[in-house]
Amino acid sequence: MKQIFLFLALLSTLSAYEQVVFVLSPTFTSQKAKLITYEKVNDTFIQKTKAINVNLGKNGLAWGSSQYKSYKKQNQRIKKEGDKKAVAGVFDLSMIYTYKNSINTNMPYTQSTTNHICVDDISSDKYNQIIYTKNKNKYKSYENMLLSNDTYKYVIKVEHNTLNKKSLGSCIFLHVQNPKKIYTSGCTSMLEQNIKDIVSWLDKKKKPILIQIPKSSCKQVQKDFSFIDCSISN
Repeated sequence: MKQIFLFLALLSTLSAYEQVVFVLSPTFTSQKAKLITYEKVNDTFIQKTKAINVNLGKNGLAWGSSQYKSYKKQNQRIKKEGDKKAVAGVFDLSMIYTYKNSINTNMPYTQSTTNHICVDDISSDKYNQIIYTKNKNKYKSYENMLLSNDTYKYVIKVEHNTLNKKSLGSCIFLHVQNPKKIYTSGCTSMLEQNIKDIVSWLDKKKKPILIQIPKSSCKQVQKDFSFIDCSISN
């Protein structure tokens, strides 16, 4: 009975979403994908933007850890710490981190400082959390949220592995692409203007989600999200 109530609660939560960032990859191993956005208007989801190019992990995609329904099939790849794969699945988008002290958005945001880090040390109780600390040496491994380049100038936090289970992957973001790389270490990146446009469009009250999947899974996911376009990765 408890499991039934939990399942119904998750369905209720997911049905409340009104904004969708949709990323479709040609294959599980692709480093490139297409992104479009959708918004619910008068109970119907409409496409808000044309497809743009985005970058995935060096090793493509793997199914991530999500509180929502899993579309993983047997023997398909599961996200692990350090595997250089972006996450496939459905995830909440919760928070913005930025180098600026003020940005145009309806999402909660924090200005990143030299003391903000995302902990990817699997032995730490702060694993997969963005924290403020002046004692970085306490952690064996972490990512600085304020970099010497613009890669994290705009960061949208993806709620992946929210239970912070060890080794299931950490610090998953949408962020500005690094001009020196055509792939990421496990995030999804894009041109600065493109992510800036998404940041200004996102609205916490509309419970935005990320749907990021390979094309081979699109028809299955489309059964729950009928509005998504399974042809955009062509």
